Amino acid sequence: MTGQLPSPTYATLLCGVCLLLVRLYYSTLTFSARSRGRPLPPGPRPLPIVGHLFNIPKLLPWKAYRKYSQQYGKIISLQAMGQTLIVVDDPEIAVNLLEKRSGI
Repeated sequence: MTGQLPSPTYATLLCGVCLLLVRLYYSTLTFSARSRGRPLPPGPRPLPIVGHLFNIPKLLPWKAYRKYSQQYGKIISLQAMGQTLIVVDDPEIAVNLLEKRSGI
């Protein structure tokens, strides 16, 4: 009996699962390092691994963000593929964050 190599489909699947596990581990490490234990603003419930990738609108985003802000508050957060998006729905809060606190 000779040693047989795994089929290309099996090897591809195994490689994909390994890459997915590495990505999940990396996302966990970078999130905990970035947040330093501080919670993000509320937002829709994320999906595993991809986060809010399907909640981030591509057409007419201001309408979707307005709907989210009515449901979750004037500051919401969305995460997709390791990136965090903070949406501010109040001009006064935006000016305060961008001008008055820009030095922090």
